[in-house]
Amino acid sequence: METEKTCTKCGETKALEEFSAYRRARDGKKPYCRQCARQYAQTPTQKRAYYAANRERLNESTKRRNRDRYATDPEYRASQITRSVERRRADPAIQREANNRRRARKAAATVKPFTTAELHAAWDEAGFYACYWCDCDFTDSVKMHVDHLVPLDRGGAHAVENLVPACSDCNLSKNAKDPYAFALERYPWLAAKS
Repeated sequence: METEKTCTKCGETKALEEFSAYRRARDGKKPYCRQCARQYAQTPTQKRAYYAANRERLNESTKRRNRDRYATDPEYRASQITRSVERRRADPAIQREANNRRRARKAAATVKPFTTAELHAAWDEAGFYACYWCDCDFTDSVKMHVDHLVPLDRGGAHAVENLVPACSDCNLSKNAKDPYAFALERYPWLAAKS
């Protein structure tokens, strides 16, 4: 078994311990040493700048490679479809969030990426544990919906700060109405207080 290897970047022969592990290589090590890897590594800022400067070319290359493989390799196509279906079945929140982002893009609304954990953390911080509109608790019979406080059709953003928990009855009744008009329509006693 070999104990040394020549680095492809600096050309020096070094001990195998100087090379990082890489499963795809025959010898299980990367072709360049760790010192060269550190020297040529890009910082996140450099990577973003490179991607921004070459976005069109990189995206087109990736799309073409994936499109060609998807079109010519039936096993790859089937595996991609199966993987997508399994992932969405395993976590329905992924499918719901993808649908919400798509709706927001179609409405030409601002979309600020977030995770479900970030959304729930923001709701915990704000104290949203029940329906934002009627304050009913969520149970098996009362399903929770994620409601855009300012509807997408009225210029609301698909972002954490514009999302509130709502029961299905309130969310479906509100639809694309102005939030203040909906609150006064649904709860007329609020008008007397203001």
